[in-house]
This record gives sequence, C-alpha cells and structure tokens, in this order.
Amino acid sequence: TTSSSSSSSSSFSSIASTSSCPSSVCLRSLPTMMTMSAAAAAAAGPVGMITPQRKVAATSTKRSSPYKSICLMLAFAAVCRTCEGSASGARPQIFLKGNASNANPGGLKAGYACQVLYLDSREDVILPDGSPININNFDAVLTDAHDLISWASASPPLHYLDASDYPHRPGRELFERKRGHRSFSILVPQYPESPEMEMWKQESLALLPEHTYIDDGTPAARKRAFEGYAFSVLLSLDSSIPPPQILESVAYACVPMLVWTVPHFINYTVYFPYMVGKLRPDTFSAEFVSGYLQKAHEDVIYVMQNALMLVQDFFYFRYSLSFPQRLEAFATRLCEEAALPSALRSDVFIAIYSAKYNFPRRRAARETWLTLLTGPGKVETVRTSGTMGDPVVVSYKFFVNAIGAGDPGDPASSPVDDLLRAEADAFGDMVFLDAVEEYPIGNMGRMAMHWIANHTSATYILKLDDDMYIRPMPLLRHLVRQQHSMMYWGFFERSGQVVRDDTSAHYLPDDLFGHDGVFPPYARGAALALSLDLVRLMVHFDRLGLLRRLKVEDASYGYFLWQLVVLGITSVTLADTDEARFALDPKCCTEKSHPNNCWSPLLPGTWIVHHVGPRAIRCMFRTDLQSGYYLPRPTQLASERQCLVTAGIAALLPGDDAQSAGLDGAPSQPCAAFVGAAAVAEWPEVYDPQRTAELPSLCGCVYTPPPHPGQPKPSPMYEGPNGPRLHT
Repeated sequence: TTSSSSSSSSSFSSIASTSSCPSSVCLRSLPTMMTMSAAAAAAAGPVGMITPQRKVAATSTKRSSPYKSICLMLAFAAVCRTCEGSASGARPQIFLKGNASNANPGGLKAGYACQVLYLDSREDVILPDGSPININNFDAVLTDAHDLISWASASPPLHYLDASDYPHRPGRELFERKRGHRSFSILVPQYPESPEMEMWKQESLALLPEHTYIDDGTPAARKRAFEGYAFSVLLSLDSSIPPPQILESVAYACVPMLVWTVPHFINYTVYFPYMVGKLRPDTFSAEFVSGYLQKAHEDVIYVMQNALMLVQDFFYFRYSLSFPQRLEAFATRLCEEAALPSALRSDVFIAIYSAKYNFPRRRAARETWLTLLTGPGKVETVRTSGTMGDPVVVSYKFFVNAIGAGDPGDPASSPVDDLLRAEADAFGDMVFLDAVEEYPIGNMGRMAMHWIANHTSATYILKLDDDMYIRPMPLLRHLVRQQHSMMYWGFFERSGQVVRDDTSAHYLPDDLFGHDGVFPPYARGAALALSLDLVRLMVHFDRLGLLRRLKVEDASYGYFLWQLVVLGITSVTLADTDEARFALDPKCCTEKSHPNNCWSPLLPGTWIVHHVGPRAIRCMFRTDLQSGYYLPRPTQLASERQCLVTAGIAALLPGDDAQSAGLDGAPSQPCAAFVGAAAVAEWPEVYDPQRTAELPSLCGCVYTPPPHPGQPKPSPMYEGPNGPRLHT
C-alpha cells in the first residue's frame, strides 16, 4: 500500500483517512517497496527499470539523508496518482549519480525513453571515471542543490525537488495541548563545528541538563526535544533545505528558535517568518532564552504558535507523499512535457471566468492587458542572469455559463444569448459551459476545470476573474519559474469559516462539510494557478465520484486537493509567498493612515488588481502606457465582423466604459484604432530577477476613502447576493 498516513497533521478530519488507494481507483498493482545501495544502483541501470523482485540491503551512515547513504526507497507507489498513465505510455527512467553513465545519450531527443536525473546536493557531479555528468543526456534534472536552483522553482532543465520527509502526526491535538505554554528545550549537535557552538552546547548542558538534547542524527533522538515542549532552540541544524530539525519540530507542534548564524533562511511559506523565533548570536544563552520566553507578551506567543499551526499545513501538504513517490510523480510530469514537440508546448493557459452580461469587462480586457498576449510583442522569460529568455507561450479563453434554447422555462436562457453567440463567433475566445448562472459559482468552476483538463497541455493553469487588471509581464515570468508539478499558487485563505447561516449564498450544511468550521487552505478566486497535473487529478477523481463537492468556487479547489492529499494521491506545494503582488481591495493606504482597514491594498509592485470595472481597467492600462512600462502600438479589431459585433453589443450593454476608453481619455468607437501594447519597454523590473523595481503607481485609478486614524470604518468593498461591488 502507499505510505500515506492515516493520522494527518492537517486540521481537518471529516474524510476517512486511509493508508491505501481505493481499489476502484488503482488500475495496476502497487510495486514492492525496495531499497538499494550505490553499488546496486550502478549495476542495475536506470532506477525506473528496477524490477520489484530485486532487493539490496541499504548502507547506513550517521546522518539520515537518503542520498548521502545512497539509500533509495524504490516505492513507486504513486501509481494511484498516475492511474491514467503518462503521455508517452511508459514510466520515466530515473537515474542517480551512481548510474548516470548508463543513460542513453540524448534521451527522448535521440529516440530513447525519457530519462530524468536526480542530483543530490551532498554529492559532486563527477563520475567515478573522473568525467563530469553530462546533463544533456537527460530530458530533465531534478535536484535539491539550492546553489544551482532556488527552492521549489524551475529553470529547465533544472527543477527543484528535495528528499525531505515530514512526520505524519495528528499535530492539532498536540498543538492544542501546547497552546499558550512556554516550555522550551535546546537541541545541540553531537559534534559542534565551531568553538562558539561548542561553548553554547556546554553552557546549555550545564544550565539545563534535563532539557538539553544531543542530536545524533536520528529522528528518534530529536523527537525527545520536540514532543514535550512548546519551543525548541535548534543549535543543531543540517544544511539541507529544509533541515529535518525544522520539519520535525513543526510536526511535533514545537516552535523552532534559531540563533542567527544558520547558513540559510528561506521563507518556505508566508507564515514561516512569523513562526520562527530569531535569536542574536551576541546575546544568546540558555538563560537569555528562558527570560525572553517568560517575559514575552502573550500576543507574541499567540502569533508564533498560530503561525506554527499554518506552517504545519504547508509542510504536510508538500510532504504527504514519500520522496520516491514525489520523485516518480514529478519525473512523470516532466516526461509528459518533454514528449511533446517544442512547437506544440504551451506554458500557461489563462481561464477567465465571466458572466453573460459582462461584455464590457471582456471588451476592456481584450483592448488592454490581453493585447500583450495577442499582439506581435511577446512576454519573455527572464534568465537567472537577468537576460531575456524564450517567449512565454500563452493562450486564454473566457468561460461563460450555458446558453439556453430560448424557452422561457429553460434556466439557461437569457435575453443576451444571441449576443453571446455572435461575440463567440467573432472573437473565438469563449467557452460556454453546461452550467446555469449561479452564485457562488462552484459548479461553473468545476466544469471549467473539466474542460481545461481535456483541452490544454499547458504546464500551468492560471484562473482569473473578469473584474481584474493584470500586469502579464511580471506575473507570467514569475509563474513559469514555479515547479512544474504538484503546485498550487495564489493568495491563500487559511481561516475561511464555513457558513452555517442558511440565508447566506455561501451556506453549507453540516452533512456536506463536517469539518471543524474552517475550510482547508485555498487560494482566493481572484487569481490562482495550478500545475496541470493537479487539474487532471481533480477532474479524474471527480469524474469517478470520489470527491465531495462545494458550491463555493475558490474553496472547492482547496477542498478537492485536500481530499487528494489525505487519500495519499498527491502532494501539493502551497505557493503563497506572493501576497504582496495582489490588490484584492484596491485602494492606496497604509496601516497608519487606515488602521485595521488596509488589507491587500495597491502597492508599487502590484501585479493583480481585483474588483475593478472596465473604466478602472482602462485607466490602469493607460497609466502603464504613459509611464513607459509598455511600448504602445496602434491597434484595431482584427475584422469588420468584430467591429460590428462590438458596436452592436456595446450599444445594448454599454457598462461603465462608454467614456474614457481611449489612451487620451476620449470616448472610443468600437471600430476605431485603439492603443494596445506591442512589446515591453526596458523597464528596470524586466531585467531584475528579484523584482525589486517599483512599477507605475495605479492610485489615480481607484477611490481611496479619507484617512481615519483610530476610527476604522467599513471598506467601500462589500459583497452582495449577486457578487462583489466593483471599483470603477
């Protein structure tokens, strides 16, 4: 059976946990669990070709790294998540350093099976014969070497994948027992690597002998330092990313505290910095930690411990599958991509959810930021060096509810159906789903994912609403650097309350949702991205009737993925560190000017602006053009048919963009030339991989309420029974 745990550290427990895939789902038997040594790996050929009958005893070392000891659990039990098979019809051949010389030169490009290399960061890349590993022999390279590639990112042929394990424990119960407590332990290395560390170790053993634990490299030794404490000072910390000491501390509901001499600090999740206790080397001592924790304000303890709870979810989602399962799943997805000829590959498919009467919004998008994707100018990737790379291959569709047959009794019929048919025929960028208009739009969102799973091979699916202004250049460049498999990106909600008020549009009955009143983590629906493998998994298991559904669209994706994680089908990385790029309540404010009323405002680096109408969308695009962020180009609709359709629909559904539609603020005519964006200007952000340059300010295009220090007032944003009010 798969090694998914029946005791999840997630906060949700209504789905019956299971240690195996449902028998009705698995289409082939699970392979036998195996281990192998380095010598066996070299003799056996590609890892993916090892037969279930071959077993070799694993070697052992004092550290628990599966590749330092070259101990690989060949438990390719991820078959449950790949029941439908790979595009090439065969498993990838996975190589390690020990057998990399056995790879066929060229891989798929030379007509061989797909070959994927895993490089461990603890090893060099020199083969036994003294020659370097030739990565050109492989279709993809997975590695945990963060000096070659950033954590959880992609820069083909390199893709980040670490071999970490996360203890699957019922962390919520343990967490609740520790809430508000201030007990702490100190974990010290068995062999300190510096005089300073040796001094701290001896001081801790002398002052707190019963609460100081020696890390001998085993999880069992570290468990004693975490399980019975609310905090732990980690003086012992491996160089791997993430260190097992941090993963185990979090799993056992113990807040990790780091003395700031650690060689790295990565914001794995947006809540990680709020969780970690940070201690200065020049003032650190066991006595100092004791005094700090006893005197710390209760709000400090509350924030750290609640952040820990959210980080538990993050690590549980990412490491719910074992490393061998993640390795095969990731390699399988990369081989599916590599099997497509380069001319057929696509990077991003953009799904824009729209409603029947929202033609003004669709028109505004077509005549503003979408011109960057449809015109001769291309959005290009940015290499690590900061130079321009290959164009990002993008396509898009508007998704709209079903069109009826005209019968007044047909719930899908509406007075604008014939206009929609003409619009779809003229522009060719609309998909009509077999779903009637609803709010919330959970059924529409689910059916859109079904269409997407069957109609695109893009690496990433970017879902947007139609009431948005998008800056495609930085957004798409950033998105294509995310990992290609098991990736869920967006602005996450982790405390979404399940609505029990039966008069609310978001009401959910107890028999549908039996959790503790909080949704699993989900990306807010304004803009979210999923790797294609996750979309296909959701659709596959929904089609089989094995997933419970929600009518709340954005929460439903998180709910589907949580079910797949609990069932041991997939892991999911919640890519949540880009919240500052979203303006979900678009106004220009600070916490000082608008205390308790400045959530997700417009910032100089905003990429995604939600809840804006057509006039505001055009204003923002005009601002970017006039600031030189885009290079303008005269543009007009592609055909007379598009002109006539636009004119006809605009007369019947004018929206709020009848004025100020042109670059100069003058009203525009449907068939007149307008100003689109042909190419990107040499804006500093374009060549800045860290994206530190400020973008043009969009504050002039939105309404910001007057400052009211000390007197929080309701935001002008509110959500009515038919959806949110828009900033125009």
